[in-house]
Amino acid sequence: MDVFVNDPRFDDWETVQTFEDVVTASAFAQQLNEGGIDATLTADNPPDRHGRGDIYLCVQPEQVTEAQEFVDFPED
Repeated sequence: MDVFVNDPRFDDWETVQTFEDVVTASAFAQQLNEGGIDATLTADNPPDRHGRGDIYLCVQPEQVTEAQEFVDFPED
């Protein structure tokens, strides 16, 4: 999944959780997207060559509660 660095299109989106690597963040974003929640990954700086950095899992403001519940208690 792409990480959008300093992309103004997502300035109004809310951060649900911060991850230290793209692989983990992408897995959560994919699950949210498959569950009907629009999720994307953003960052203030590009991830390093190993895909590490501060990666923000973001959703639209009206979907924060639903997304947070999923991240806190993923379905089995």
